[in-house]
Amino acid sequence: MKINRTQFDTWIQALRSGEFKQGRGQLEGAEGFCCMGTACKVLVPEYQTLDGMLVGGFPRRGRGAPKWLTEISKDFALKKLSYLEELNDNAGATFDEIADLLEAVYIHQVLD
Repeated sequence: MKINRTQFDTWIQALRSGEFKQGRGQLEGAEGFCCMGTACKVLVPEYQTLDGMLVGGFPRRGRGAPKWLTEISKDFALKKLSYLEELNDNAGATFDEIADLLEAVYIHQVLD
C-alpha cells in the first residue's frame, strides 16, 4: 500500500478531528493514539491488534507496519530532522501542529 492524496487528507482530517485523543509512546494506549497510530487506525483497518488495541511502538520498526508509513516517517525525518513519532512523543507537538507540518512538507508534493 502506498499513500495517496485522499489517504493523506483522511489522516490530516483525523488528526484535526478531535476524535482521537493524543497519547505518547505507543500507537494506541490507555491515554490515546500517537500520530502514526491515528494513521493506522483510519487507513489500515487490518493493522495488527491485540484485544482491539493497535500493537507496536514505532511503525518504522514495527512488524506489519504499512510500507508507506515507514517511508513517510523516514522521509519526514530527512526533511525536518525529526521523526513524526519523536515530535509526538518527545517534543510535545500537538496533533494540529503535526498536521500543519505534514501539510507544509507534503501538500505540494504529488502523492501517488
